[in-house]
Amino acid sequence: MAGHTRQQVVDHAATHHVRLSTSTYNRIGTAVINTPAEIDTALNSLADLSR
Repeated sequence: MAGHTRQQVVDHAATHHVRLSTSTYNRIGTAVINTPAEIDTALNSLADLSR
C-alpha cells in the first residue's frame, strides 16, 4: 500500500471490522470459516485505501 504505513493499513482495515496483522509487512489470512462476503469486505477495505 504505497503511501501508507503498515499501521495506517491496519487501522483503516479495523474501521471495516477487518483484522490484519503487521510485522515487516501486512498480512491477511482467510480460513474455511470465512464467508465470501467477509472476504469481499476485507478486499474492498484495502481497495478503498489504495484509491
